[in-house]
Amino acid sequence: MNPARIPIPATAQPTARFLIAAAALAVVHAVFREWALYPQVALWREDAFWASLPAAPCIPLAHGLFWALASAGRINPARPILAAAAILCLGDLLSLLLWLNIQALGFESGKWVGYWDWWGCWLPAILLCGNLYLARQWWKIFSRRAVAPASPVAPLDRALKSTAMLLGGSAALVSGIHLLAPAMPVNDLSLSLADLFLVEDPWRKDFDFVVRNAPIRGKRLGAVLEHPELAHLQRHHFYAELDEAMYQQFILSPLVDSLPLSELDWRRTLWEGFYPRIRNEHDPLQAARAVVRFLRGQVGVDPASSSRVGVETIWTRQMTDEQGFARIHVAALRSVGIAARLNTQGLAELWTGTAWKDAPRSMLAGWAISPANTP
Repeated sequence: MNPARIPIPATAQPTARFLIAAAALAVVHAVFREWALYPQVALWREDAFWASLPAAPCIPLAHGLFWALASAGRINPARPILAAAAILCLGDLLSLLLWLNIQALGFESGKWVGYWDWWGCWLPAILLCGNLYLARQWWKIFSRRAVAPASPVAPLDRALKSTAMLLGGSAALVSGIHLLAPAMPVNDLSLSLADLFLVEDPWRKDFDFVVRNAPIRGKRLGAVLEHPELAHLQRHHFYAELDEAMYQQFILSPLVDSLPLSELDWRRTLWEGFYPRIRNEHDPLQAARAVVRFLRGQVGVDPASSSRVGVETIWTRQMTDEQGFARIHVAALRSVGIAARLNTQGLAELWTGTAWKDAPRSMLAGWAISPANTP
């Protein structure tokens, strides 16, 4: 038979069309996501945007291939994947319309400042629901006992099932490491797991710096990993070019001073609180003003409070003295990518890109300030 005349199965054509459509919708969602997170950035001029964009269409295609192999061709995942992609983009549209209405009502600041951060959970939720639906279909097929006599295709089916189980087991193992290892205390075993599975190449040197220069033994591994990961994310937000030593000492380092009680688990908490308020700002001084305003609304200053505690405790208690406030002030600036340190007077100062300057302060020495009476 002439190979050119071999008919293509009727189901193959719509399957390919559905997956291509899902891949296109994934690209639409990726563009919308970048625009929502960085509204002031000309995305088409950013190399990072074009470098990450090709990964978007791979998500539905990879899911389609995985479920086709895992089910030995008995499940056609194209329709559910396309439906999930359509729901994802519809949710994007609805979230944008809701945001425009929020702005029209004047609620852009305050409690709505983290709106787009909550929206970031939309994609994982859709992926989870879509995979649960396909897993349910898979279970319905393979939980039934085979009643048909053996056929010549049976060995191929068994090989595909074995391959799917191997891949699934490997994926489950890696997922388990990603979920459980960050909760482990830092020791030789957890550091080895982190080095093999959790540390990404772009910030591997930064991770090594934190491991060498901070008292991390016994601390939560996830807290140690968050410093290089989030600092790398903010590295070029305020400084196009920053000396490596300056970056490591005054942005990456979790140590603000030489306090014996070293608390390291503060970067993600502060980043989640402060980054939404400065994400459209690229001048360190202007961003620092927004940081200290929000910090003063969250942490009160009382001369009677103890300053011999770390950043985590200060943020939890929401009260400290002026020395403790300066300590958490530096940590808050570092969390969003502003190089900061304590000067000889024990006050926060920041690097403008050309010189060190006192960080903006919204309080006067000797005042007792609490979040409740913050203007």
